[in-house]
Amino acid sequence: MKSKIMLFLILSLTICAFSQFQYEKVITLVTAQNQPYPIAVDSNGGLYFGTFMSPTSTNNGAFYIADPVNNPTNISTIATYTDFPSGRGIQGIAVDSAKNVYVSGDTGTTNNSIVKKYGPPPTFTPNATFVPDVSGTRLLSCTLFNDSYIATNSFTGVRVYSTSDGTMPGSIWIDNTTTYQRQIVINPLNNDMILTRNGNGAGGSVLIYSGGSAPGNLAGYTSLRTDFITDIQTVSDYGNAAQGLYFYALKNYLLVNIDTGAIDDAQGRLNIYEISGTGAGATATLKYQIDGTESGTQLSDQIDAVIYKSGNIERLYITDYANNRIVVYKWDSTPSAGVTQTWSIYE
Repeated sequence: MKSKIMLFLILSLTICAFSQFQYEKVITLVTAQNQPYPIAVDSNGGLYFGTFMSPTSTNNGAFYIADPVNNPTNISTIATYTDFPSGRGIQGIAVDSAKNVYVSGDTGTTNNSIVKKYGPPPTFTPNATFVPDVSGTRLLSCTLFNDSYIATNSFTGVRVYSTSDGTMPGSIWIDNTTTYQRQIVINPLNNDMILTRNGNGAGGSVLIYSGGSAPGNLAGYTSLRTDFITDIQTVSDYGNAAQGLYFYALKNYLLVNIDTGAIDDAQGRLNIYEISGTGAGATATLKYQIDGTESGTQLSDQIDAVIYKSGNIERLYITDYANNRIVVYKWDSTPSAGVTQTWSIYE
């Protein structure tokens, strides 16, 4: 007699809740905070951003959002600036492990760039001992090598300053005369310096300056690649002044502002690349493209971005210059409760 035996196999499937960054919300800014560009994040997820209010440039400022997840409209002022003429503004903002804040920007005049240091929140006391020499150049953005050194870039070079007093252990002149460098970041895994550039009839690109043995030993930087990532901005005389760049070390991600449409058409996107290798051997693999349309409005062509991870949740914050907002995306890698399936086997 042949019996029918029914066997039950329980298979539990673990499913990720999200396969990519999902649109979460928009942080709308008031008039005094309009036209945000550079953005940074601290170890607790607090956001710092600066404005590039070119039509009313005397209103430029640096701002802080302590809790962008639960209380995004509670925005504190770090400092305001009256040094900028029309068409200029804040281009760099960085924060160290003690939450000291660094702000930089080009006023359009040699010897008068803004490179400031402020104490941690909530007071943001100006640091009177940090007095970097800005003579002979126009400095734009800034980024930290570590808590001891901050790197700044001009159109054709890089200067590094001590974060304690602003003394300059070194600088590099880059033969980059056919383009204009806009923003700089450091890959903390190998100290590669990565910059965006545009202008002078050339298409925008991302370049790498590599080979340095230490942040204070800039003479070691010898390998310049101007074609690491190409076609990030339309060929033009000068290009947009904003070309955001950010390195997310937890995943070796490089976040790049892409503007391949017409100049000042307020249509752009964020590309996220996975970086491997160093210097001349480095490669960039495109992982994600985000244009902001999920929010109901496409991102403008002048943006900057950061990623912050808390537990299993990563949040992507994008400053959207022309739309006066910060767009928030969320990636939740927490496994779901699982899906149970029953298989019946007959014999």
